[in-house]
Amino acid sequence: MNIQGTNAKELFDDIRQQVALGHIAPGQVLPPVRELAQTLGLNRNTVALAYKRLVSAGVADAQGRRGTRIRESIRQLAREGHGASSVLQDLASGNPSPQHLPTPAQLVQGVRGGAQSLYGADPLMPELRAVCQQVFHKDTPLNTAYHVSYGAVDAIERLLQAFLLAGDKVGIEDPGYLNSINSVRTLGLQPVGVAVDPEGMAPQSLEQALADGARALILTPRAHNPTGCSLSRGRARQIEQILARYPDVLLMVDDHFWMLANSPYRNVIPPGHLRWALIRSVSKGLGPDLRVALVASDTQTAERLSQRLASGAQWVSHLLQQMVVHGLTDVGLTAQTRAAQVAYAQARQQLMQALKKHRITFWDSDDGFNLWVPLDREAEPVLAGLAARGWLVRSGQVFGVDQPAQGLRLTFASLGAEQAQRFAADLAQVLGEAA
Repeated sequence: MNIQGTNAKELFDDIRQQVALGHIAPGQVLPPVRELAQTLGLNRNTVALAYKRLVSAGVADAQGRRGTRIRESIRQLAREGHGASSVLQDLASGNPSPQHLPTPAQLVQGVRGGAQSLYGADPLMPELRAVCQQVFHKDTPLNTAYHVSYGAVDAIERLLQAFLLAGDKVGIEDPGYLNSINSVRTLGLQPVGVAVDPEGMAPQSLEQALADGARALILTPRAHNPTGCSLSRGRARQIEQILARYPDVLLMVDDHFWMLANSPYRNVIPPGHLRWALIRSVSKGLGPDLRVALVASDTQTAERLSQRLASGAQWVSHLLQQMVVHGLTDVGLTAQTRAAQVAYAQARQQLMQALKKHRITFWDSDDGFNLWVPLDREAEPVLAGLAARGWLVRSGQVFGVDQPAQGLRLTFASLGAEQAQRFAADLAQVLGEAA
């Protein structure tokens, strides 16, 4: 490794250029500060400053005693929707059931008015602001500000960009939601896995992540993807007490299943927390293609989010906002949402009962349409055995943050009672063969 430079800026520019040209490969460890300083005849602080700038720019990661390593390039990202077009029975895609979603024709009925909105219009329509007040008032302080984004992931990405710098640490549930993990990594931030159990984030793991310098936290209060777990009352209280000791941490609560939830919302945002956002997407209830999320936050966070939106898309389409208002207030559509809530709960119970019948271990849950089956072995032989029997299931490995997660994620949104029985029998047979 031939690094040249007489000051911190030259060292930074030289290393960054060599990385761009492929002369220094992703994953390669840079020379120790003392060693490079001696080689070039420079002060150690000069080299240390150059390395610090590489970390801040997202070119490298500081790994303590393991040195400074060039950041791995982003490979093809695992995404939701995996297997949606497969000829196999889909238990892998993470999608809601199409039969429980309103049709575009139903939602378009909410679009009214003879003219489109122009530049300078209020980013949040008054009708949707009123809906936000109804959606959030029980769970947020009186001085809450409201915003709208192009989906939950859009809000999370904009907030991370507004408050954090490349290389900053972000706490994420481990196993966790694919899109959140992908967003953190592609933004040049460092995901830090926070262990999850059937009651939600594990307090000791959360405390460790925050003590180690996590500057932001993404948390799912219920219907966690991929495990389906929801916060218990006691666990939510523990998390709130921990977060109260870290008031500067950017806290993003992704309550994605709120429209269809059976379990109550458990608040974890401490009173007076400085940077927080409660995000409620309409994707699970009205459809992923609508790409709209409602955001409640403190006023400073709302202003940062507004600035990030104003510099690019400027506002979320008022046509979409009208469709969301209609989807959340129309009597017929709200009744359809309640029917979907009941149907998902029934499908969950049917699958859990079928798994219990065959003594298959799973994480019990009250919400969502994903169920987690932990494994004590590699997932690939299990996936292959299920595929041979006509089932497509998602390996838990892709949901791991710090290391691959050992388990299966089962999306049961479109699974009937007879199918649940057949799948559980097939899974029991495959697990027995692979033992």
